[in-house]
Amino acid sequence: GYLTFGCFNTISKIDEKTIRLWTKLLDEMPKSHLLFYRTQMTEKNKEGLMKMLKKYNADMSRVEFENRPDPSSHFNIYQNVDIALDPLPFSGLTISIETMLMGVPILCMAGQTLQSKGTARVNKFLKLSPFVAENDQEFIDKAKELANPEYLLKCRMHLRKIIMNSELFNHYETISKDFEQCFDKAWETYCKE
Repeated sequence: GYLTFGCFNTISKIDEKTIRLWTKLLDEMPKSHLLFYRTQMTEKNKEGLMKMLKKYNADMSRVEFENRPDPSSHFNIYQNVDIALDPLPFSGLTISIETMLMGVPILCMAGQTLQSKGTARVNKFLKLSPFVAENDQEFIDKAKELANPEYLLKCRMHLRKIIMNSELFNHYETISKDFEQCFDKAWETYCKE
């Protein structure tokens, strides 16, 4: 009966600007909830998030915090979320790939720094541009547009296949060689200095 947004990122990546935007999103979509899930989320982390949420008058009855892994499978938590939200200014990357592999699309907004572009680059690479916003208002507008149960069901059913058939997973030898060259170059630079 309601749409659930979720965040699976490290709590330290979530700042006040992000909370302000997500609170506004909840206000504009009164039938939505927000779930924060991270197994390493401490009580102190939770209190910090709650303080920021309350500062922006979030309806706390629509916000959930979970840090206990499901005993049967860590991945079951993804079944509780319709659209994941990517924090700014520190975007996800590893957790974004995991989230998408579990069929949950991620709404994001690319910032100006390398750390803020991870999820946006993955979304664009996978031709999921509808999940990349350019500014706060577009972020909210896109969330409203994407909150279509049929569309989200298709995402859940096909997103893993899209990623697994993409160059992200099919050119791993090239990616690993590029990565090795980065280490070689860093070592060479270190030795010269």
